[in-house]
Amino acid sequence: MEPVSHKAEEAIQLSPKKPKLTMKYLYTIIEEIQLENASLVERLNLIERQLDVMNHTRAEIAVANDKLQAEEQHMIQETQEIQTRENQERGIRVSRAERHTPIRKKSFWSLR
Repeated sequence: MEPVSHKAEEAIQLSPKKPKLTMKYLYTIIEEIQLENASLVERLNLIERQLDVMNHTRAEIAVANDKLQAEEQHMIQETQEIQTRENQERGIRVSRAERHTPIRKKSFWSLR
């Protein structure tokens, strides 16, 4: 059973004795209930549309986030590959004398 509208409750509470259930009174109560039902249906449809939009935007955000993470992983992997290549090339280009610097001995005259 649907709840009675506020106007009908107020009308019932204001009159000390119960009103007669005439056809006119029943018709007005039914009209009020139908109007309230229509407004509730409109609100429900609005909320459903908002939920659809929110779900759609959440899906778009998730896809964009996945793409960004994939691109970030790809960039990290590329930078790591470049760094390893540079390290390998640098190791080849550096002469043995630069890689193995001799220890300089102190001379007798510099000990004073």
